[in-house]
Amino acid sequence: GGTLSLSNGVRVEIPAGALAEPMRITLSQGAEGHAFRDLESQRPLGPMINLAPLIRSQGEPFVVSAPEQPLPAGWGPADLAFAMEEIDDEQRAIDTVGTQTRWQFYPVQVENRRFTVHTDQLMGHRLQFGVAR
Repeated sequence: GGTLSLSNGVRVEIPAGALAEPMRITLSQGAEGHAFRDLESQRPLGPMINLAPLIRSQGEPFVVSAPEQPLPAGWGPADLAFAMEEIDDEQRAIDTVGTQTRWQFYPVQVENRRFTVHTDQLMGHRLQFGVAR
């Protein structure tokens, strides 16, 4: 187990025994872009994050967290969401090197002034916290 962290305060906690074997995991701030594209019903909170490769827990869940930020006017704690980019197996590739992905949204809790999500797997792509309705 261990903790990966970035200078912007984002952390991924990996519990002891969660991984079946030792592996190299990369956590980095992602390029500009947003999982929360529809500004009428979604807003990003913080940067895009990249995590690779796909990891699945064999025990306790992974904990992804970021420093709590003020919510936009009109949004509340029930609107907090964690977006995880996943490969879309139902879509065919546009070309032979293309991979279709989709964003899945998960509920977020605020724990110790941090946006926090507990998950059994991280898909090895981009991640972002935000609000969504």
